[in-house]
Amino acid sequence: MRAVTSAFATNLRRTAEIALPCLATVLVALGVAWWFRAPLVDKATMANKVDRVVLPALEKWATDPTPAAVRGVFFGDSLTMSLTSIGQGGSKHGVPVIVEKALRDAGTEIDLLALTHAAFRPLHLAYLLDDVLAGRPRFVVVELNLRLIRPTREALSGALRFLPLSRRLPLRRQLEMAPFLREEGIGTLHPGVYRVQEALSLLYVMDGIRIAGNDWMSAQSSRVERAFGLARRDNWLPSLEGNDDRGASASRLADGPPALILQLLDRELAAAGVWTLYYVSPVNPDALAAAGVTDTAAFAARVEELRTAAGVPPERWLDLHAMRRRARSSTG
Repeated sequence: MRAVTSAFATNLRRTAEIALPCLATVLVALGVAWWFRAPLVDKATMANKVDRVVLPALEKWATDPTPAAVRGVFFGDSLTMSLTSIGQGGSKHGVPVIVEKALRDAGTEIDLLALTHAAFRPLHLAYLLDDVLAGRPRFVVVELNLRLIRPTREALSGALRFLPLSRRLPLRRQLEMAPFLREEGIGTLHPGVYRVQEALSLLYVMDGIRIAGNDWMSAQSSRVERAFGLARRDNWLPSLEGNDDRGASASRLADGPPALILQLLDRELAAAGVWTLYYVSPVNPDALAAAGVTDTAAFAARVEELRTAAGVPPERWLDLHAMRRRARSSTG
């Protein structure tokens, strides 16, 4: 018995000798990350205004309504943010600004939220749906960008997938959306981990560490290369503008997550008494041609299939995908 106790004590001591330094290292790393969290978060979110601009604007709108005003939300990506009068030139005004001015000119007091960011997709509205409904909107307008509605993981980087936004999902919707989340690369534990990171002011800190580390290694590599007279060639990733046209045009948009996400949104918004309009944003005809899309009628039919699969009636579906082509033909 004494020998067993002695062996146990020896093993426990050895385990502690290994575990305690590891634990101390982890705690020191967390302490350093927390101490430098502000610059690390700034580095990680330099091109991402979701947490710095979009969410604060949403929270302010939801909690500070304009008295006697009709409340509404425009959701979309950079096209909704900066679309001119359907691409006909002139100074850029976002769609929400155009609509807000038109309603006020018609005598309707409007309290409008522009819930917009580059690469936003209907999936991201599902993440934020409870926050939107907390503001009790009368209507919601949802943009559908056909080039982004079903991107591959290769087409959008992690930064443009806004994975930490999943922390806004309530458990009920998280379980309902589990198949879509897996396709995005979000597992069962991710939303909870993001919530903990946010509570500890560590959200995006690990991304900042990774980016800072890559920047440091790149700078040191450049110094070594210059010292040895080595030529350096930068291989830039293809831009978002050109890498998803072929996929968008080739896939059946009615299959899988896009239509199901729209069904979920439409069902929950209708249950909350919110009138919803979906509009398909214009598609660049040159980009479609470059992607090999020549049968525009078949492409239009796939868009209509998406509407039918989503269960949205025609009166709440505005298909503008061919607007630029029609405008070009009329001015040709």
